[in-house]
Amino acid sequence: MENAEQPHFEQIRFDARDGMAFITLNRPDKINSLTIQQVADDRLKEQLQVERSAQVRLGATEDFAEGIAAFRDKRPPRFRP
Repeated sequence: MENAEQPHFEQIRFDARDGMAFITLNRPDKINSLTIQQVADDRLKEQLQVERSAQVRLGATEDFAEGIAAFRDKRPPRFRP
């Protein structure tokens, strides 16, 4: 995820590194208290859960393994029909 476009929120900072996502409240002038905007941005949490579930489910497929192997070997993938 390091190379993926990062989500942008005004009051929440999102960082991805070392295979992990870090979500940080970004309102130091207000001692990082929650706001209505941040509650609205809480949809990010829900969307990350959807993404996590999809990654787990799809990561167990032969196509996923082939895609990773092709990327590693710098070759086109050979997916089965």
